[in-house]
Amino acid sequence: MMEEYKKAEEIINDIIENIPQDIKKNELDVVAYIYVKIAHMLKYDTLAAELIDAHLGGLECERTYDNIVYPASDIRCLTRGRAICKGYAEVLNVILNRLNIKTIKVSSGGHEWNQVLINGNWYNCDLTNDADSIKEGRECKYFLKSGTDIKRKPISESHECTTSLPLQEQLRILKQASIKVEKENRIKALNEIKEKMKGKIDTDDLFVACQVKIDSRLIALFIQRERQNSFSAEFNRVIIDPKRSLIVKNKNMYLDISTMEEISPVQYGNSYSTKSSIDGCIESSSSDQTSKGYLMTFREFIKKKL
Repeated sequence: MMEEYKKAEEIINDIIENIPQDIKKNELDVVAYIYVKIAHMLKYDTLAAELIDAHLGGLECERTYDNIVYPASDIRCLTRGRAICKGYAEVLNVILNRLNIKTIKVSSGGHEWNQVLINGNWYNCDLTNDADSIKEGRECKYFLKSGTDIKRKPISESHECTTSLPLQEQLRILKQASIKVEKENRIKALNEIKEKMKGKIDTDDLFVACQVKIDSRLIALFIQRERQNSFSAEFNRVIIDPKRSLIVKNKNMYLDISTMEEISPVQYGNSYSTKSSIDGCIESSSSDQTSKGYLMTFREFIKKKL
């Protein structure tokens, strides 16, 4: 248990130490960044929530709570990537207070969220209910809001939240935060690929081709497949294809990671080559259509695309 708390503290320290320099002096920007950062790090723990609702009893219940519910309710949720409302509220509370941004936890009807003091005004922040909206790029309805706007009043000790941050300002700072966090996540995921492939291939020989921004879910799938040794080290190219998702390839064969389907160069149409035009855009030909993608080395990808 103590080891898990220690790991959680390391994660918290890392978050704080890596807050972008250009926003450190602006409380609004910092709160938005931390809010978005935590949202991307955690998923709602439906199992823990269901166990609470089940009202179990006895020794087995204690063990279940110790192993599942309690870790989802405090900072240990950061080590597992899963939290219930108490976990979301606790992590936000700990980090913002360490940044000297006064924050408290409040509750009502079995639900817990935060109130944050910014520029003399108290606001409600309910990250549990905003997390999916952040990850899906939708409007957040519980970020820096008044009690009237969230239609909820705490029964615990709390502050009067009489104002909401103007919508345009909220959208601006959350968009800015999302851009920063998503960039960090892409760099982290790509570095994981590089680390996992170390010793198997020369990462300077690792190519990435993409038409749109890299999809972190596909990268996660790549890492998962690689851990399972689902494809050999002979596949020494990584291609993110606009039509076929994430592909690894060697000289003679393509492999669609999503389906683990092998595709011959003839079938795939020899879509990508290492030669590109001046702007880095190349033609990708297939039997039915032509599309454009970007091809560059791993190092170039990190430098230019992120």
